[in-house]
Amino acid sequence: MNYKFSKLDIQFLSSLMNNVAGVALLQKEVHIDDFEDPLYYEIYTKIVEFFIESKIPSYPDLKFKFKEDLIVLDIIDKMKEEVSPLNDLNAVYEELCEQSRKRKLKDLGTFIATQVKESSAKDIINNVETKLFQINLQNSTSIDSISDLESGYLKELNTKVQKFNQFKTLESTIDLPTGFSSLDFLTLGLQKQNTWVIGGATSDGKTAFAVQFVDSIIRRDQGVVIFMLEDSRTQLLNRFVSLRTAIPISKLRCGSISDKEVEKVNHAIDSLKQGHRLFVDDTIIDINEIIVKTKFLKLKYPYLSVLVLDHINLAVDSLNAKGNREQELSGISKKLISLAKSCNIAVLILQQLNTGMDDRNENYPIVNDLRDSKAPGHDAAIVTLIWCPDKYNKDKNFSRKNTQLILAKNRYGEAGLAIKFTSHAHIAKYVEVVNG
Repeated sequence: MNYKFSKLDIQFLSSLMNNVAGVALLQKEVHIDDFEDPLYYEIYTKIVEFFIESKIPSYPDLKFKFKEDLIVLDIIDKMKEEVSPLNDLNAVYEELCEQSRKRKLKDLGTFIATQVKESSAKDIINNVETKLFQINLQNSTSIDSISDLESGYLKELNTKVQKFNQFKTLESTIDLPTGFSSLDFLTLGLQKQNTWVIGGATSDGKTAFAVQFVDSIIRRDQGVVIFMLEDSRTQLLNRFVSLRTAIPISKLRCGSISDKEVEKVNHAIDSLKQGHRLFVDDTIIDINEIIVKTKFLKLKYPYLSVLVLDHINLAVDSLNAKGNREQELSGISKKLISLAKSCNIAVLILQQLNTGMDDRNENYPIVNDLRDSKAPGHDAAIVTLIWCPDKYNKDKNFSRKNTQLILAKNRYGEAGLAIKFTSHAHIAKYVEVVNG
């Protein structure tokens, strides 16, 4: 989405979250290229601002915003003749597009008049055809020729080559590393404009893995927003502090820590706050509100690179609730894919696994074991599934020290591999087993 608000701030979200029409409005893809003149786009975004601020747009208020621009005031007067009231945003959009086209045609007439004395009829026709083609060409900026793609591709490749030659390590070329060397080697970390699914049974460690992913990413000065649909912000902060200080979560929760450990906690929190790279929300579960908030955060903090959804099974879609949970979750997955592309971020989805795999002779999880809907796994570029073999061995006491992260799907490399980890459950941390 291409909204560019000059006075936009996150506090507007508090009113927008209770405004279903406002959420639906911001889902509408409107680009500056829809209008023949950026001036008309600016008028449109000013009207959108009224909705964001939960105000009813009116012509007097709109005129007041452009009180010193006579050209815009003339456009508004013409629009008033065709569209009333202003809260019909679709009618506003169509009228502004129509006016901008007429303005271009008027400019075209002036263009022709200047050429009559200087050009042949054939040249004038050719030039006019070119101008008409430009006027009617809509939304063409997303279609790139191979030459356009080539320059960006080579520039990005050259940057990676320089990084690799400088540090001689694969990790140096990865923008969003998971922090686990084997996993980063196979996947090259989280990729912007893609989704990654971590699937696991209840209490198998999905959030613990996600926290370690996020910790590795924010250490690279990248921004991450986490939507906690189940746990609270405090519980999540306990995980980060425990991970960085090695103080058991149980001690943090009950407060039985020494003065020295308090210093460690303060240092860990200060390091998490540094650079304003970590954002957490535990109040919303509607995917439309999540999308809107993420887009606003991206506008305000361009370095935002990752969205984490913990977990998708608790998400709802208030604008597309048809009673079929599988279809609803499939729609949520599609919206997250669109969000990843439009905001140029990576999306990390946590999803529970079905309990049906417990009854199989082979308890090895597969993508189709994802609970409620397989769609997130099928849509994702990478799917990792947590497997604790000892959980299904009736002869042993259950332990998560022997944990495997199965690379069930990898669109960009080898899949079907299992990476072994050992769990340090007291601090909710996983350590990769290098040998064995």
